Amino acid sequence: MKPINGLWITPPGQQIIRFVLVTQEQALYWLKYHNPRNRNIYLAIVSRYIHDLITGNWDITFEPIVFDDKGNLMDGQHRLWAIALSGIPATFQVVTGIPSTLTLPAGTLDITGGPVQLEPQTIQVQDLIDMGRRRNLADCLIDDDEPEGKRLSGTLTSILGFAVQCYPPSLAQAKEVIKLFRRNSDSDPLKGLDVCLDMPLPKGMKSCAPLYAAMAMLYEFYPEQVLQYIGELGEVPEEEPAEGAKVSPIRAVVSVLRNRQVKTTGGKRPALLRVILRSFDLKREGVQVSVNELLQTGLDAGQNLKHKLEEGGYIDTIRTIFTQYTQEDQEDKLKGAQIGKMIEVVKRPQDVLASDFEDITPGMATLWIRNEHYTPKELAQAGEMARAMQEGRFALTGEPVVIRSSDGKELNNTVMRGFGRIRLKGIELYGKPVRMLLVFASGISLNANTGKRRTVANQLYCTADTKDAKILAKAQAPALQMIGKFLSGSSRFLISPFQGVALSAIGYGEAINRVRLLATKSKFKELRSGSVIGCVALACEAFGAKAYAKVALLFDDSQQEKKDASDLREDVISRKGGKGGKCSDLPAQTQLLRDVVAYITDAPDITVKGAMRFIQERSKIFAIAKGRLLADSEVMHELEAHCQTTREVGADA
Repeated sequence: MKPINGLWITPPGQQIIRFVLVTQEQALYWLKYHNPRNRNIYLAIVSRYIHDLITGNWDITFEPIVFDDKGNLMDGQHRLWAIALSGIPATFQVVTGIPSTLTLPAGTLDITGGPVQLEPQTIQVQDLIDMGRRRNLADCLIDDDEPEGKRLSGTLTSILGFAVQCYPPSLAQAKEVIKLFRRNSDSDPLKGLDVCLDMPLPKGMKSCAPLYAAMAMLYEFYPEQVLQYIGELGEVPEEEPAEGAKVSPIRAVVSVLRNRQVKTTGGKRPALLRVILRSFDLKREGVQVSVNELLQTGLDAGQNLKHKLEEGGYIDTIRTIFTQYTQEDQEDKLKGAQIGKMIEVVKRPQDVLASDFEDITPGMATLWIRNEHYTPKELAQAGEMARAMQEGRFALTGEPVVIRSSDGKELNNTVMRGFGRIRLKGIELYGKPVRMLLVFASGISLNANTGKRRTVANQLYCTADTKDAKILAKAQAPALQMIGKFLSGSSRFLISPFQGVALSAIGYGEAINRVRLLATKSKFKELRSGSVIGCVALACEAFGAKAYAKVALLFDDSQQEKKDASDLREDVISRKGGKGGKCSDLPAQTQLLRDVVAYITDAPDITVKGAMRFIQERSKIFAIAKGRLLADSEVMHELEAHCQTTREVGADA
C-alpha cells in the first residue's frame, strides 16, 4: 500500500505498524499538515533530543509515532520537532489507524450515598496518551549501570538549575556534565562528585541533592575547606538551636535542612542551594548566625562561586551541551515545509524482536510483572486503570508495553521499567484480556519514554475550544489538584489528567474560574495560590451565590473595614509564609477550608468535622466527585490485598 499525501490510508478498524526512516522533510510535512490538535511544545525536551541526535546518542525508541484513523498526529510531535530542527533523520515505529474517539457508555457509578447515573460521552483518544509515569534521569542512570543514579540525578539537576537555569538533561547530557565534576580514572585526583556522594550526613537526614550539588561545585575551588565543612556536618548534634540563638553556620543550615524550611520541589532547589552556599561563606569568615538570619539569604548568595565556575570554563561548557531552540526556529522551519518524498520504510531494527497489537491476558500480565514492586500511589493508578477498563473508558492509544526478551515471544520474560508496568497491573486487577501494542526487545533504549508526561493543565488546555477558555483551563490545574487531595484524603495523591477534566466538567472548573477572577484583584500572591483558590472554590460551590459575594470581600484588599474578611485574609497570608503552615499540606488545607466555611456561614465556632459535613450536605457534586476518585487509603489497602492474592494464585499455578 503506497502512502497518499505523506500517510497511508488504513482500512477502518485496523492498525498498521511500519518502521520508517523519518527525514527532516517528512517530519516538517507531518507537523504542518497532520498536527491540527496537540498540546504546546516543550522546547527543553526538543533541545534535549536534538543534542542526542547530533552527538550520536539517539537510540531506537520503542514508542511509535502515532496517527489516528483520520491521519492526525496523536503522539510524537517532540521527536518530530527534534528531527525537523536538527536535520538528522532517525528510525521510528509509525502506527496508523488508531481510533480518534472513544464513546463512554452510559452506566451507574456505585458510591457512598447511593448510585450515580453517568451519561454517555465521546472523548478524544489523544487526551488519554502520555498519562503514565515517564522514565526520569534517575531511571536512565540506573539502567546505564550507575549505582548512585538516584542521588546523582538530583545533584545534577541542582547544579544545572544553579549554574545555567537549564534542566532536565538527557542521559547523554548528564554524562557530559558528570565528566566535569567526577574523575575519569583511578589515577586522576578526586573531584567534587566523588567526594560529595560519599559524604556523611547529619543524623535525621537521608539525602539532600542541593547539599551534594553545593559541595561538588565548591570542591573544585576550595577542596580543603569543603572537606572540613563535610566533617563538621556529621558532628552536628540532634538538638535544635534555641530560637534566635547565634550558632555556627553549619549547625544553622542543618536545622534548615532537617525542618525542610526551604522547598526543594517545583524548581525550588536553587533557593536551598543558595542557603547552603551562604552558610559555607559564613563558615569561611568565622561568623555565627541564627537560623532566621540564614533563611534571609538573598539572590546574590553564591555569586562568588558562579564567577569561579565562569572563569574555569564550566558554565560555557555546560551551555554548549544545552543549546536551546526557540519558537521562532520552529516557525522558520515550518514556512518551508512542502509535500515530502515517498515515505521510506526500513527493516525492523535488530533490538526489536517483535512488534504487534495483541490481546494481553491477566496471566501474561502477572508473569511479566512478577518481579515488580508497586508503591501505594502506583497501585492506586493501576486500580484507576482497571476501573477504566471495566467501565469502557480504556482506549487503544498505540503506547507500547515493552517486554525484555532474548529470543522473541517467550513468556518467561519481564516488563521493561517505564513501559507498561502500571497498565499490566491494571490488566491483572481487571481480570480480562486487553488489546495493546506489544513489543519484545532484546536491549533497552536509554532515550525511550523520557518525554513530557501529559498533565492536568495539558489535558484541560486541549479540551478547551477558545483562547480565553484555554487560559482559564490551564489556571485551574493547581486548584483541582488541591481538591483532589482533599477528596481522596491523601496529601500525596495527584489526580490524573482524565480525573482533572472530569472534576472540572462536573462543576469545580466553573467554581475555580469564578474564584480565580475574584483573586486577581488581590495584591497578595498568597491569596492567588492554587491551594487557596481550590479551598475557597470547594466551599463556594457548596454554598452558592451568597458565598461568592462574601468571598469577593476576602480578595478585595481595599475592604479593610470588614473585620472578618480582613482577619481571614491576614490569617491566610501568615499561614502561607509561616513555618509548618504551608497551605499545600492537607491538614493546613482542611483548616483553611474550615475557616472559609466559618467566614461564609458566620459561624466562628464551627469545627472541622462540622464544616466538612456542611459541604457534603450542601454540595450537589461532592459525592459524584469523591466517587470518581479511586485513590483513598481504604482502596489502596484493598488493592494491595487483591494484588497479593493474585500473585499467590499465580505462583501456585
